[in-house]
Amino acid sequence: MAAEHAAVVANQGAFGVPTLVLREDQKSGIFGPVIDKVPEGEEAGDLWDHVKSLAGQQSFYELKRSRPTPPHH
Repeated sequence: MAAEHAAVVANQGAFGVPTLVLREDQKSGIFGPVIDKVPEGEEAGDLWDHVKSLAGQQSFYELKRSRPTPPHH
């Protein structure tokens, strides 16, 4: 794990966990998604499809919103 982390920091400029690298030629890692409830089934697939689509946009950098309620535990 430490070697993988060091490699993604060196190669993609990773700065947080989780860092997604979707293509070998990707010059920077994507941090996220940050969620407080892990989806299952079709909902998980939908989330992944949307994250992958946004991450594939070269001009996309960040999307954030405030938390209206405390995180789930």
